[in-house]
Amino acid sequence: MNTQQDRNASPSRRGFEAPSPKCCWMIAGIVDHKLCDRDYECDACDFDQAMKSRPGRLAAGAGLARCPSQAAATDSLLFHPRHVWARFETGGRVRTGLDDFGRRLAGRIYCVALPEPGTRIAAGEPAWTFVHCDGEVSVAAPVSGIVAESNERLRHQPSLVNQDPYGAGWAVVLTPTDLGADIRDLCFGAEIAPWIAEESEKLGRELASAGESLPTLMDGGCLVDDLHQAIPAEARSRILDLFLSANQSRPSDPPTTGSAGDAEGR
Repeated sequence: MNTQQDRNASPSRRGFEAPSPKCCWMIAGIVDHKLCDRDYECDACDFDQAMKSRPGRLAAGAGLARCPSQAAATDSLLFHPRHVWARFETGGRVRTGLDDFGRRLAGRIYCVALPEPGTRIAAGEPAWTFVHCDGEVSVAAPVSGIVAESNERLRHQPSLVNQDPYGAGWAVVLTPTDLGADIRDLCFGAEIAPWIAEESEKLGRELASAGESLPTLMDGGCLVDDLHQAIPAEARSRILDLFLSANQSRPSDPPTTGSAGDAEGR
């Protein structure tokens, strides 16, 4: 029989762990993980203030649906205009990679070049590089920071970027250095769908100017998997620069059978 002392004991003393407090942005599903050094007093949090002060751009199209297969994967991500994603993780670090729109534009990725840990990178500046069949693209960092980790698997399996852009195809983990300023340039939540729609329309205009059309699936507007092949070969480098590059891509010969790349892709 329980005693009065047992009934009055705290949950942890009765064998239960009290739930740990969480950042309000974790509860909202916007970030995966964020440690708080301000005792969850949001009024004193630079991150919270930066998120709340972001301009409400693209609000008019907030009801536009995303592809169902991508919605769950992107719910906790933020996106940079150069088509890279950011995920907040343990210790306040930011994991990043090429987004789904970007990997569709890129087509097959043959090899990657990754930064060394300790490298300092500014938001919007080149963080890593990939080679596609028509050239080379330098991919932007979504936030300023110091490289904490690079995905070594990509050196041997670069097609992971194509196969699993939000999972095993991640590229770099950064320790952010100016998050309060950088986060204002990222979109998330209801902003994502209208932004992608706007980018799709922009791509359609670019293709129309080259005498081509933008192919889509009849499932609510989801783009076909390989947009790369829909772009005329002579226009690919220019269009990838326009949408993805942190700087101008340089022409590159297509990799030969013996070059770095996926063994399974040969």
